[in-house]
Amino acid sequence: MKKITKTILASSALLFAFAVNAQTETADVTLNVKLKGIHTITVNPAQTTVDLVYDTEAKYAAGVKLLQEDHLEIFSTGGFQVTASSSVDDIDNTVANGSHGSIAANTITISALEGTTKPITSSPKPSYSTGVALSKTGSTIVSYNKGAARKGINIEYGGGDSYLDYYVKDQGTSIYQTTVTYTLTAQ
Repeated sequence: MKKITKTILASSALLFAFAVNAQTETADVTLNVKLKGIHTITVNPAQTTVDLVYDTEAKYAAGVKLLQEDHLEIFSTGGFQVTASSSVDDIDNTVANGSHGSIAANTITISALEGTTKPITSSPKPSYSTGVALSKTGSTIVSYNKGAARKGINIEYGGGDSYLDYYVKDQGTSIYQTTVTYTLTAQ
């Protein structure tokens, strides 16, 4: 029995000595998460032309409004603002080249509204501007202090009620045309 006890003690001592002398190896890795800014804005491809049509007495008297749902799509890492601007301050007739004058761009309004199918649902909500007069210098129509991943913004275009004298006889439809540019900037 003494021999078994000595053997067990010797084995235990050997295991203890091995455990004490065993080394633990470690290796470190530096993990970086690199975030780069992405800011994109696109116009709904089905809505790249917007027509404010004056074809009734009521429309000439009251003006015309046209809502374009999810007109803009935004992807922004971090806060952003959207501005709208016209390519010109005075919109000429595309055929008559100003023979009946120009329509002032600031008689057309842009209203930004929450998107329909892909709204920004985070709190707080973005600041949307309505009834902003179109101009060559541009104005902010959306401001938000958070990011947005493929979120929609509705835009309502409004035409004034003072276009009676801009119709050109024998033209069929008189068209006054400008390019509206939407610009997304990081905040």
